[in-house]
Amino acid sequence: MLERALLVLFAFVFGALGAPSAAFARPKVPRPPKQEEPASNGPSAPPASPPPPAGKGDGDASYAKHMELGIRLFEDRNYDAALTEFERAYQERPKASPLINMALCYKGRFEYKKAIVTLQRALAKHRDSIDDPQKIEKAIAEMAELLGTVRLEVSPKSADYRVRLDGELLDVGVGPATFDVSPGGHTIVIEAPGFEAATRPFRIASGDTMDLTFELAAAEGLVQFESARRDISVLVDAEPLPAGRMSKRLKPGAHMAEIVWPGRRHVASFVVASGKTVKIVLRKNGELSVAGGPPKQPDAMAPPPVKGIYMVGLFDAGLRTSSAIGSVFATSARLGYRFTRRLGVEGELRGLTTVTENPQGEGDLRLYALQARVYGRVMSATEVVRAVAAFGVGYTYEAAYAPSLADPPTGHGFCANIEPGLEVDLSHVILGFQTPFAFSVTGVGAALEISGGLRIGYGDW
Repeated sequence: MLERALLVLFAFVFGALGAPSAAFARPKVPRPPKQEEPASNGPSAPPASPPPPAGKGDGDASYAKHMELGIRLFEDRNYDAALTEFERAYQERPKASPLINMALCYKGRFEYKKAIVTLQRALAKHRDSIDDPQKIEKAIAEMAELLGTVRLEVSPKSADYRVRLDGELLDVGVGPATFDVSPGGHTIVIEAPGFEAATRPFRIASGDTMDLTFELAAAEGLVQFESARRDISVLVDAEPLPAGRMSKRLKPGAHMAEIVWPGRRHVASFVVASGKTVKIVLRKNGELSVAGGPPKQPDAMAPPPVKGIYMVGLFDAGLRTSSAIGSVFATSARLGYRFTRRLGVEGELRGLTTVTENPQGEGDLRLYALQARVYGRVMSATEVVRAVAAFGVGYTYEAAYAPSLADPPTGHGFCANIEPGLEVDLSHVILGFQTPFAFSVTGVGAALEISGGLRIGYGDW
């Protein structure tokens, strides 16, 4: 009796007893009829019992309770809660009744594919207990006309992928897949180990066939650097990491890291796996460990080349001897270019004044000179304090002056000097001390010079 009452309910909702179009109308579950009153002139006999509502009876109180609650929730169009009650009723007593009511709920939510699957399940497991299975098959056929078809292809073909449609996992097997969906808007998500999830919304109409193709991208891994030193530079696959950043996302596969600090460096290969992190640790003593492996000592490396322009000013004081010994004072400006750590070239313009005793009269004899020289410069390769030496040759013009000289001599000629010294480089600011030894020959005469002086300038290297 219960199964027959349920089928009457099913037929009413799906329209199997009426026109085909009624199968897709909004379902309305009929209420059970009221109990008949006993006859007034008869004996005190028990009232006649009407057919029970769908899901009630069969002597199982829990089953009947969940079925009755499901029907009440269905009438309120609370389909999700009604589904829960019918599912629980089916767990209590596996019968066709709860499954058919679940199909009604799915249809009420316009999830025609799920309604069809649930009715097919009822036919497959409980066909013998259904009075008229042809009516259910007719409802299945009518709802099937509403479905659209999705043909899915995923690359790479080796990917062991899963498909989620509107958040629910589908059983599509392997390789290209074909499945039916209810009309309307949907969201499909493709997931595969080692690949980034691919998401795509789509809309499909009844009877349509839609081809969806996905090209999965390999999921990235992470390389993370930890260092006890702060003066390092990190390169990954020959690309430097931005300042202050100690990690980088990479595609799966083999990669190369280079860690450099003054005078030392590490070059290490490592392999990144999808979704995994590789840690590279530089210890304070310079040892490097990759992914927890054994520590490795750093490689010594040649210091980077030092090149650039520099400018200096020099202030000298010393002795100069020609026909007499005198005091010499000089200032000069130099412009140079350092093309290695040890070598450079300089050009100089120098002015000097020599004061000696006048052998031809009273008062001092002053000799003024203007010199232009070219130098070759050598220096030690140290960073801050270094030994330097310059070797220069050039042109000099000299003119003598004294109050007692009616016709002061002038002349020009050749000059050369050797200039050893020390230099300190304070972040490109140059401070130094030098001791030039110079020789010159002009029309005024030959002269030797020895002096000492300061060197101040700036190096852009």
